[in-house]
Amino acid sequence: MLKFKSTIFSDENDIYIALQSNKAKLSENALRKLVFKRGIIYPISLDRDELIGHISDLPFSYSHLTELTNRLTPKINRDQYSVKRIAGKFDLSTLNDVVEKVKEGRPRFVGAEYITPSRSIQSFYVEIDYTEFDFGRGKYQQKKRHGGYIQFLEKKNYISIQYTYTKRIKEILNDIIKMYRDTVNKDFIVQDVDLSAVLDADLRNQFMLRLYDTVKPLKFLELEKVRVSKVYSILDPSLQGASEACASLDEDVLEDDLDSDLLDGDSDAASDELKDERECSIYNAQFDGQLLHDADEVTEFCNNNFYRSRIKWSSKALSLKDKPIVTFELTFDDKHQAKDLKFRIIGKEAVDGKGGKEPVDGADFNIIIRELEDAIFKSLDDVLALYEGSSTDQKEVSNA
Repeated sequence: MLKFKSTIFSDENDIYIALQSNKAKLSENALRKLVFKRGIIYPISLDRDELIGHISDLPFSYSHLTELTNRLTPKINRDQYSVKRIAGKFDLSTLNDVVEKVKEGRPRFVGAEYITPSRSIQSFYVEIDYTEFDFGRGKYQQKKRHGGYIQFLEKKNYISIQYTYTKRIKEILNDIIKMYRDTVNKDFIVQDVDLSAVLDADLRNQFMLRLYDTVKPLKFLELEKVRVSKVYSILDPSLQGASEACASLDEDVLEDDLDSDLLDGDSDAASDELKDERECSIYNAQFDGQLLHDADEVTEFCNNNFYRSRIKWSSKALSLKDKPIVTFELTFDDKHQAKDLKFRIIGKEAVDGKGGKEPVDGADFNIIIRELEDAIFKSLDDVLALYEGSSTDQKEVSNA
């Protein structure tokens, strides 16, 4: 039986390493502000290294260490989003009890998880904050604090769900929907943006083309970035090794900025295993440039069982004041099977290019994400209708 509780402590070397670890978050000015709160002012002649040497010799209480950790690990507010829709009997007034039951049943993690529901007119909002740890980092940068939300919006014939896309938040949303189905009502259908059943590369390409080539209220201007990926079905054995390797990747890597290929590389280890068993082949190709919607190189790939799995484009937002140019980026997290859609609204700029790019926020954000959601589901409905039509035609031919 333990007589004393375990104690975690730090020496001056731990503090020194933490202070040296990140110049962006702990600049010389930030360091001076940190110690000024303790009533200490160091000479202006000291450079950053000398400053850190003096600070690391100071005594640090628990509150001082907490402040240092929070500064080195600020909350990550993901700017990646996704959407779902619910058709059928789904009553927002019952969601508060459902969310409370989900909170009670959630597993206990190493780190905190806070799920805070709130109700307003024709909407239900769930704020989510959670903490994870990366024990491969230094002692004061192991904590990762994440923030996001799930928003249920009552529309005329459906419920719109807009949410911050992270693996954890997606999991919580699925738990809420499952709990509602188990405890309230089963008579509803959840519509996900999922094209994994569509193995025709041309139809998958139609989804992306119809999405960004919307005439109104988002008038397409230019395609700036394209990634094409080979079409695979969920049963294709050629991706099994790569999928297993990806499953162990850190969530932060999987959720990284859409400017980096989220699963590209799909693990070098997985690639090495496949090289011994099959000839070298291309799974993904990426293009950066201008006017890529007319690029012959992209078209050539798309004619050979590839589809546009990630796009970055700009459109003129006709619904916003002064009709600015808004830049979007959209991708499938599972790019070969075309499911788990996520997107970013990168920013807006004046048509004349003056003033630079600004974030899309407030009322403008609400307008743009609603219009983008409408474009996504209209494109999805069109493609699924074409898919069902082609499947019917094939059945009729086979029965003839």
